[in-house]
Amino acid sequence: FNAYLVGGVECIGGWLLMLGLATRLASIPLIFTMIGALLTVHYAGASQIFTNPTAFQLEAPVTYLLTTLTLFCFGPGAISLDYGIEKLVFKK
Repeated sequence: FNAYLVGGVECIGGWLLMLGLATRLASIPLIFTMIGALLTVHYAGASQIFTNPTAFQLEAPVTYLLTTLTLFCFGPGAISLDYGIEKLVFKK
């Protein structure tokens, strides 16, 4: 069940992020997925965050986690479907 859940979140969430549609909403489950990956599968590198930061930074979920956190905080930007829909609906 967990593999299907995570696979679905990464597939659907990834497509939503690429399109820029519901970006902030789609980034929330992806953030939790990357934290879960760091605490389970990539624990050897993640546990070295203070002793060997380079090993921590080389873990793949760290890059994805920082990317999704950035998108959650700052939004998708001007070239996204979210921005276009907002322009059409609110006529700014």
